[in-house]
Amino acid sequence: MTSFPGPYRARVVLWTGIGLVLFKLWLVSAQTVCAIGPAAVDDRLFLTLARELLRGDWLGKYNQLTLAKGPMYSLWVAGTFLSGIPLFTAQHLLYAAMCGLLVQAMRPMVASRWVLLLVFAVVLFNPMTYEAAVHGRVLRQNIYHSCAIGTLAGLVALYSRRNAPWKSLVGWVLLAGFSFGAFWLTREEGVWFTPLAALLFAWLLLTIRRESRQRFIPRSLFLLSAPGLFLGVVGTVCALNLYYYGIYTTVEFKAAPFMDAYGALCRVTPKKWRPYIPVQREVRERIYAVSPAFAELRPYLEGSLGDAWSGPGEATYGIEPGKKEIAGGWFMWALRDAASLAGHCKSGAGAMAYYQRIADEVNAACDDGRLAAGPRRSGFLPVWNARIWPQFLQSLGKASRFFVTLDGFTVTPVRSVGPPDLLVLFSDMTRERLSPESGPNPLPQQRWLDKVRLKVLGGIGHLYVVSIVPLAVLAGFAWLVACLADIGRRRVSFWTVLNLGMICSAALLIGANALIDATSFPSVNTGAFTACYPLYLLFLFTSWFQLHSAMESGPAREQRNEA
Repeated sequence: MTSFPGPYRARVVLWTGIGLVLFKLWLVSAQTVCAIGPAAVDDRLFLTLARELLRGDWLGKYNQLTLAKGPMYSLWVAGTFLSGIPLFTAQHLLYAAMCGLLVQAMRPMVASRWVLLLVFAVVLFNPMTYEAAVHGRVLRQNIYHSCAIGTLAGLVALYSRRNAPWKSLVGWVLLAGFSFGAFWLTREEGVWFTPLAALLFAWLLLTIRRESRQRFIPRSLFLLSAPGLFLGVVGTVCALNLYYYGIYTTVEFKAAPFMDAYGALCRVTPKKWRPYIPVQREVRERIYAVSPAFAELRPYLEGSLGDAWSGPGEATYGIEPGKKEIAGGWFMWALRDAASLAGHCKSGAGAMAYYQRIADEVNAACDDGRLAAGPRRSGFLPVWNARIWPQFLQSLGKASRFFVTLDGFTVTPVRSVGPPDLLVLFSDMTRERLSPESGPNPLPQQRWLDKVRLKVLGGIGHLYVVSIVPLAVLAGFAWLVACLADIGRRRVSFWTVLNLGMICSAALLIGANALIDATSFPSVNTGAFTACYPLYLLFLFTSWFQLHSAMESGPAREQRNEA
């Protein structure tokens, strides 16, 4: 087959890739959607906001949840609903398209189409795109990996085609800018991806300057339109939120007043440090006495609302029941719910003004000595205590093993939960079958075929699980040898920069989730690492590309002048 003439070989590779996409779509169509009706701050929230978008009222009437999470997934749900394509089918198509663009971006730097087809196949069948526990739900993780790959594809293409005519680069600039904007608006912890994106973009500009100083300024100004598009996408959402809700932000968890209020509350020193509890009940009682704004929340945080939000922490960490000690992963939500019940969430501007009052009053009490406290702080990083170290190191090891081994993979469907009126929303907005399907043995032939497809899908995923560690060890060895060769020859290739960026980003994501797991709530799961799994699979190949480049005799020839 490799003896085919070039044009025929390209067609064979193309149609093989299309066949792989169709095969995956056929397999995953056997999966049903796990609808979690009571998930008011997750699954159901995204669908509710999407429904408001379809009604033409942006994200709907303001409440404490309207700007709690990035709007990108709700925009995606609304768009796919209008298209008539079932939600999960559209998500798999988007992922396949981004995988195709990624290998096309690498085409000028990789001579063999068959190698690129293998890269495409391995990343395409990433088992964490059809894992059921998280990716079988209506969650934003289902497009997060696609946004990451789209950003990476755009940046890789801009490098590999840096000497191509400007017109041929417009599409890749648009892809990089819009994908990164969508990525940033999907989840709030997108900073983990910035080492990779920043390194690639900086290397692109540095390479252009090194190759031709005359072309550097006009070419770099053109390429800067990619981060400009990113800022434009994010700025547009901020402007819409300002117009509708009076607050210029993407989400309120990134808004300074809310971050300041949370930071001020956590600043107060407890009488006795306890793990997982950022603002203990005795701390709250002391703050009520000096902050009239925070005291307005006392009936709720110390009432039935406090009971409801302390329950998850009690079940997860064995915290004493009935004491209203709210663990870290849930306190921020309890604070917002309490503010809403106190009447401060009628508008975004009003809510932010209230949170700022809390921040100012608590900080003032800390500064003048009425409250024992540490230095001023803003945001959600926990106050560090030396006793956190053992748990953090344990979580770091757990997170690393979980990620590297592809732990948590399953295709077993999870049961939908919730009253029928809420489950209707899921069926309606997704156009998908919910799990489990009701009735006495309905559609037996389809059930039989679904079982066959799920068995094949599970087998493919299991193949990844059993082979990933040996392949990763080999890839790590190749990367280490390549790095040593680069150091010896004092030459850095594009693959070196790409691999370094992916390793740094993966390490940052693993470390961040380990910290969350050790201090706030369980954060070692497939959803936490969803956008990093494609980078992990890609590294299995790019490490060898780096080694090949490092071992080349003569000047490296990464650019093959192919558009």
